[in-house]
Amino acid sequence: MIYEYPVEQITDLVTRPGSTPETRVVSEPWTVKIHRIQRTFTIPTGFEFDLDSVPRLPLVYLLFKGRSGLRAPCLHDWLYRVDSPVCTRLEADLAYWDAMRSFGVPLVWAAFHFLGVRIGGRRAWSKRQ
Repeated sequence: MIYEYPVEQITDLVTRPGSTPETRVVSEPWTVKIHRIQRTFTIPTGFEFDLDSVPRLPLVYLLFKGRSGLRAPCLHDWLYRVDSPVCTRLEADLAYWDAMRSFGVPLVWAAFHFLGVRIGGRRAWSKRQ
């Protein structure tokens, strides 16, 4: 089992619809503390993120899309896309796990989403390198 560390919201996440139905945009700076790596980050206004990157396979999409909430995907996408790396890919994925669990995502959905980013996230991570 993956040991969980809390992820704390310092300010509330406020979003608005993004450029596509699958995206949201941060409307006010969102500050969050990731205890696993002992760092606090502020995700800036205007950051666009997808709700969760789920393959568009019919059954998989229907079962898993939107089950990880807004806060965990926003944090994970920001950690993956920030210009200078602030953590490793594994730390970003574990922060996603911690955020999902801290913000109330049930264990089964968190496990599936975590496995999805571990299996399918390498390409997205390497795009920023």
